[in-house]
Amino acid sequence: MDLEIETSPSGAELTSIKYNGNELLHQGKSVLDENGDIYWRRQAPILFPIVGSLKDNTTKIEGKNYHMSQHGFARDMVFDIVKLSEREHEYVL
Repeated sequence: MDLEIETSPSGAELTSIKYNGNELLHQGKSVLDENGDIYWRRQAPILFPIVGSLKDNTTKIEGKNYHMSQHGFARDMVFDIVKLSEREHEYVL
């Protein structure tokens, strides 16, 4: 079995999964819309602490309101690299 992955510290995103040389993960930058613009720039970022969106992009925790964009904040942050090897990619936020 020949399995290769690529990741990015930006969003701790899995950016490529190749099995026997065949790409299996959607490659967003290669998909263009009807205007020739990139349709979807990401592949598989970490969505944390929510998946989806909140009403008015706001949540209330212990009586205090917090703004949170769609899919949370982790996908828009740069993670620190803990370990990168042939068999393991580990990040921390």
